[in-house]
Amino acid sequence: MEYSEEPFLPKNVESVKGLEILENLSVIGEEADLLIIIYPAGDRGFHEKVDSLLASIFPNASRIVTPHSIYLAVLEETYTRLARLAINVSLKYKNLETLAESLAETYNNLSSLLNATFGLAQAFLSLAGLAGSLASLGDPYEFSYGVIRAGLNGTLAEYFDTFYSRFLALNERLESDRKAAEAAAREAASVLVPSPEYQLVLSMFSLDNYTDRDAIIRAIYQAGNLSSIGLSLEEAGELAVRGREALDHVVREKLRDLPECILDVLPVILETDRVASAESVAGLVRDRCRSYVERTLLFPDSIPTDYRRAVLADGLSAAYVFFDKEIDLASSARLIEEARTEFLAKIGENPLFYGSVALKADLYTSTEDNIKRIDLVTIGLVGPLMVLVARSLIVPLLIIIVALSSLIVSFGALSILALLGVKIYYLSRLVAIPIIVGIAVDYSIYYIYRVMEEYGRARDWAKALEAARAGAGKALVLGGVSVVLGFLAYVLTPNQYIKSIGLSLMVSSAVSFMAAYTFLPSVLELVIHKMSPKPPIGSTARATLLRRMASRSIARKRLVTMASLFIILLSLALLIAGGMTTDIRLALPSDGIYNEGYEAFSHSFPLSAVSKLYVVFNGSLENGKALEALLNESIGEGLIASYSPITAHSISVYEIGLELDPFSDEAVDAAALLREKMTAAGERPVVTGLPALRLDIISLTNDMFYKITVPLAALLIAVYLFFGTGSALIPLRLLYTIAVSVVLALALTWLYASTIQDAMIYWTVPLIVIGLMLTLGMDYDVFLTSRVLEEVSKGRKLEESIEKAVESTGPAITVCGILLAVAFSSLMFTTLPMLVQTGLAVSFSILFDTFIVRPVLAPAMLSLAGKLNWWPGKGFFWSYKSRTK
Repeated sequence: MEYSEEPFLPKNVESVKGLEILENLSVIGEEADLLIIIYPAGDRGFHEKVDSLLASIFPNASRIVTPHSIYLAVLEETYTRLARLAINVSLKYKNLETLAESLAETYNNLSSLLNATFGLAQAFLSLAGLAGSLASLGDPYEFSYGVIRAGLNGTLAEYFDTFYSRFLALNERLESDRKAAEAAAREAASVLVPSPEYQLVLSMFSLDNYTDRDAIIRAIYQAGNLSSIGLSLEEAGELAVRGREALDHVVREKLRDLPECILDVLPVILETDRVASAESVAGLVRDRCRSYVERTLLFPDSIPTDYRRAVLADGLSAAYVFFDKEIDLASSARLIEEARTEFLAKIGENPLFYGSVALKADLYTSTEDNIKRIDLVTIGLVGPLMVLVARSLIVPLLIIIVALSSLIVSFGALSILALLGVKIYYLSRLVAIPIIVGIAVDYSIYYIYRVMEEYGRARDWAKALEAARAGAGKALVLGGVSVVLGFLAYVLTPNQYIKSIGLSLMVSSAVSFMAAYTFLPSVLELVIHKMSPKPPIGSTARATLLRRMASRSIARKRLVTMASLFIILLSLALLIAGGMTTDIRLALPSDGIYNEGYEAFSHSFPLSAVSKLYVVFNGSLENGKALEALLNESIGEGLIASYSPITAHSISVYEIGLELDPFSDEAVDAAALLREKMTAAGERPVVTGLPALRLDIISLTNDMFYKITVPLAALLIAVYLFFGTGSALIPLRLLYTIAVSVVLALALTWLYASTIQDAMIYWTVPLIVIGLMLTLGMDYDVFLTSRVLEEVSKGRKLEESIEKAVESTGPAITVCGILLAVAFSSLMFTTLPMLVQTGLAVSFSILFDTFIVRPVLAPAMLSLAGKLNWWPGKGFFWSYKSRTK
């Protein structure tokens, strides 16, 4: 049995195709069901107990997300990051170790180079200046050269020779000893160091600062661009001068903002020659850094804000239990009951539940409970009422036997269909009970009444049975086959949802009709002689009253007909103005699992965590800039709460969050408006998600039902009645009177829903009510019209025949109408607002049809039509011409 409308959607519908794309791209997870558990918040120890409890209750869950599990994930991520950090620090340490050696070598080499270049130049000028003050030494430059050259050899000697020759040439041109010496030193340095990098460094020095340590370090720092690796000038100087000895001090300075435990881990990592991995370091970091992490990351403050909003709010916690396989309805109910019991026993809290599993559990428990309730109320109301009306125990007993046998056979047939893979919608089972009981009781009473009426004339049971079979039998066949044909229109509709409802109701009505038409007469033949017929209570008074009503109606036939037209127009106006709802909560108990969970969740947690739409389009996100602009506009209008882009292969997706219950009217409207906005803007991506699925099933079903099912049912019934009665007008009048009853009943149901339930009519109620009344509502008209024809054939005038027919069939139709209305009123005793609406609409429609349409409107319209009632006059069951001759 199916408890959701979505399985009935065809595969080529936009939302279904979109979901298939998302599943193939792995954009949405494999989880098939979700249960959200709402319970009070507590300290970390409390949440640890909850996690342990949830793991024991739901061992088959694919994942469980709780406040504490998110906190543990944050801790784990922190440990992983610390492990990566420790590895990065170790790598930087090793790099700094290498750098320290390089800096020290560079510093020493550069100092030596400066001494070999600018140092010799400075020494040459100083000695030349001293020699110049002593005339006895001769040429000061030549003297200085000779003294210094005597102590040099190898490369330095070559360098000094080059320097001296360049100095003499430059000194003549520059006329400045210092400038000439600096220029000569730089040119001669190329003999020692052809490297352009060193030449660049040398260019930063003069004869005055070549021995300045800070200047040498600054030159190395700038030339090596050491600031890009995060090294300060002071740190570079320390490493250059002290080398490896300064490394630990530099590292500690750079790590002073990091946890101390990282420095504890660092020596252990450095002991290994190979490059460490996060996995190999994770355990070490977790051991050394545990106290630091748990002292720093407090529960629940360390949970990221977005996640915290989804699991903690207003003193409540939310646990998300995901299942990768669909949970059937019975298992859903069992899981929730077990969770509630375990929470009470081990935590001392009574949780609330939300999500698809809660919805299934609610549907299952409410369906099972309400089936029992409908059964008990139907039998409890109909049984005593039959005994009271029939003033006999045998008659009600016979009818109950027929009804129970119909129930058993019908549900057996539906079970077989389900086993064969036919999808049966759960509402069909709920509505089938009053249909089965109602048809069985209706037809049985009408048949037994006719037997008693015939026995009152002939005082012979055999003749009474024969006469009843000849007269009432035709009416039963006309009515019963019409009912089956009406539901056949559902089966012929190319919509799986409508087919499912129609198939179960067609089977139920066919079994009930056949039981009353075949099984009841057979049983009557066995017990008929033991029956002691008595006139039903008040039957004479009712007959007289009904005849007077018919007489007055005939006298005012035009006014009555116009009044009925006014009723239709006014009722339609109310229905159009009132609208309908698709909110799934009307199909659930108001105090049920899902509704209670929804109220708690929606007031404290973001619904966007579970309520999603998806916009799917071809190409990259760059191709979706226009869509992104529309989504930003939709956020500004409050249509959607948020969106995030996803790219997978050649298809891109926007995941949209709605702050709405996914089964609500607003969510369905949001899906529709989003599609409209994108179409109007010239964009047409695929919009899918649960609200879009519901939008498609509802729009497709309504479109098919009102454009195909209702017209087809009316056509099948009208054609059958035309060939059966030989009248073209009777089927049309019958459909009109049914329309009056149905539209008025739905209008009054809307008034009830809007005032008492503070809601609108649920969208499936008109589908069920129209279908039921279109099929069941014709029975009483057939009973009445066939009797009018019988009276006309006896030579009575039309008006007199109408009054006599109302008087004769009125008591039986009245009893049938009351019992059928009582049978359907059992739906009003359920806990489902939608079924209450259905029961109210059908019961009122039947009562209005029984007490107003048949004794008032039908007589007026029959009288108004005159002989046109019987045109052309030749039918399978009735032949007006032959019978009136």
